[in-house]
Parts: sequence; C-alpha cells; structure tokens
Amino acid sequence: MANYGVIDLGSNSIRLVIFEVQDDSLPAYSRKDLTPIIDEKVSAGLAAHVDDGVFMPSGIKKAVSVLKRHVRSARYLDCVRCDIFATAAVRNCSNTDEVLDAIETEVGKRPIVLSEDEEAHLGFVGASCAHHIHNATTLDIGGGSAELNSIKDGVEMERVSIKQGALSSYSELVADILPTHKEAKAIEEAFLERLEGLPLPRHTFDSKHFVGMGGSIRACARIHAEVHDLPSHPKKLHLDDFHELLGLLKDDRENLSHAICETAPERIHTVMPGCAIAYATMKHYGAQTIEICHEGVREGYLIERMLGSRACTPSQKDE
Repeated sequence: MANYGVIDLGSNSIRLVIFEVQDDSLPAYSRKDLTPIIDEKVSAGLAAHVDDGVFMPSGIKKAVSVLKRHVRSARYLDCVRCDIFATAAVRNCSNTDEVLDAIETEVGKRPIVLSEDEEAHLGFVGASCAHHIHNATTLDIGGGSAELNSIKDGVEMERVSIKQGALSSYSELVADILPTHKEAKAIEEAFLERLEGLPLPRHTFDSKHFVGMGGSIRACARIHAEVHDLPSHPKKLHLDDFHELLGLLKDDRENLSHAICETAPERIHTVMPGCAIAYATMKHYGAQTIEICHEGVREGYLIERMLGSRACTPSQKDE
C-alpha cells in the first residue's frame, strides 16, 4: 500500500488528490484500486492572470503559494511520489518556460505541461477506470480548454483540444457574475465557431451518447437535481436538461442563482459558461445524453504516467 499525490495546475483551480494505492504493481487499475484520501481544491482562477498571452507575475505568485501548500500536504502524508501537471493556462501562454522555472525555484518541483493531445488521452484513461466506454464521445470541459475524444469499439479514434473553457468564456464574454441569456448564446456561438474550424470532418465526433468530465459538467448535474428536487448526483443528463438550465438565465435567474449557491458556490461564475459549451457541443454532434463521470485526467495521469499501467473498469477486471 502506498500514497501517490497528483497536483492538477489548471486554469480555474489547483487541485491536490492523494490516492491510496493498494498495490502499485498491477497490470491494470479500476476505480476501486485507487482510494482518494485527500481531495483539496483551491479556486485560483489563473486564467485571469494571463494578459495578452503572458502569464503575469501575480498568477505565478498565486500558483506558487497554493503549490507549496499542496506539496507540503503530500509530504506529510508520506507520498512515495507527487507530481504536478499543468494544462491550458500554462500550456497556452507565451512565457511557459519562465513560469515553469519560477515554480521549480520556489516549490522545488517542475510541473509537467500536458500537450492538448495528452490531456485528451489521459482524460479517457481516467474515465475508463470507472466507465466502460465502448462507442461514445468524451467531453472534458476545463477552465481554459475543452477536450473531445471519439471512442469506437473501446479505442480512441480522434482527439482534439479547443482553446475555450468555462473560465476563459466567462472572462471574455460575461460582464457580471452570472451570464445573461444573450451572453450565454454568445459563448455557444464562439464555441461552435471553433468546432466548425477544426481540421477534421464534422462527423468525427458524432455520437448520440457523450461521457462528460470536468467540474462544470458535474456542477450542471447537481444544479439540475436541485432545481427538480432529484437525487443529488445524477448519473446522466439529457440535451434538453442543459437547454432548460440555460433558459433559466432568462426565465428564472433567482431560482437558478439559489440552486448554484446551494450546490456549486465555488463555480457560480463558470458553471453556466460551461453549461453553454456542453449544450453547444452536444447539439452540434447530435448527442442526446451525457453520462456524468467523476474520474478524468488526474486518475489517467496516475494510472499511466505514475503507475505505468492501464485502466479497466471493475467488470473488465473480473473477466
């Protein structure tokens, strides 16, 4: 039994998850083999510290402060290894090396920057430890980007990262805390324009069934449950559920605001931009349902990069 720390340096939050791994020499891992004993998230909003493509000193200072705490926590819990990986906020800035050098100097660890392709792939690996994904498209909405991965017969076919996420959409297109209905439409249109510009045939990600990852999609599920007085963790949402939530921006903002405050207060400014992205993507590719996945890039990074293994669902493992 050993503890492994994974620190996700994201555009919206910096998250530490410490996993207790029962056996770190298995040929394949399912979700039940990985027990999170610490899951600590700090909403740092690093994307807001990028100005004209430059990651500003204020953002570096904030990142360093949080990372020091996370690394210290991993040390206290005797992690045999603790890695930091970075995604869109660091990947897409023009001074990436400067940011990495500063963090390494102050924290003692150099973040590993995941490429767009790696982020999409590891999201699928992480999701696969809990969900048997046979024929579907995975959608992972982060703060500064969104990843799509087309799965056919359990195999990755095409994957892509779009440089627009929930936080960047909020920063660029929303004036107040919650977007107006018109602003949500603008987010949809901006994302659709990026989808239309992908260098792939439009049908590449066509699927009636999506698997959704990322905090925005999970928050949408909790808000939908709160609005309708349903169990708090729905396993699936329909396209119409996202359309209904977006409609509340115009028809019942007070009820929507209360539901967000009850279920996802830390995402009050980003959840509806994320909702608009999910709705636009599902509608564009003909998806009617999206399965809510609580696993993703962090689990995928642990399984493939730290344990050097692969993912499987519990049912596959028992076969």
